[in-house]
Amino acid sequence: MFATARESFEDLVVWLESDEAASLTHGELEDRIDGRGRELMRQMFQGQLDLRALRERRVEGIVCAEGVAHRAVEPGHRRKLATIFGRIEVDRLAYRHRGANCYPADAQLNLPTGSDSSGRRHRTGCGSPI
Repeated sequence: MFATARESFEDLVVWLESDEAASLTHGELEDRIDGRGRELMRQMFQGQLDLRALRERRVEGIVCAEGVAHRAVEPGHRRKLATIFGRIEVDRLAYRHRGANCYPADAQLNLPTGSDSSGRRHRTGCGSPI
């Protein structure tokens, strides 16, 4: 799950030890580390969500807010989420009933109804951090 993040981290360390990095001003170095660091954090975030998806187990007796039981379950339902680190995808089980889907993992993660994460909404002034 975290192979890409580990590789990115190692690449960043190798780059920091390079002559190229040593030739940069502090501002240029800060900018490069910021960009590469955010991508590393995005990869780590994605890895954690991928691990959760892998560990997600079917739950019996899922009932939506309207009181309808959702008995059919389909894996592999993905949704995009824009985070402070960049775009990620959340893969989770869908509990279905006549075309209506219910996603318990969304509630467990406290995902917003829109595509912006709570951290992103907070930083842009469009919502509370929680």
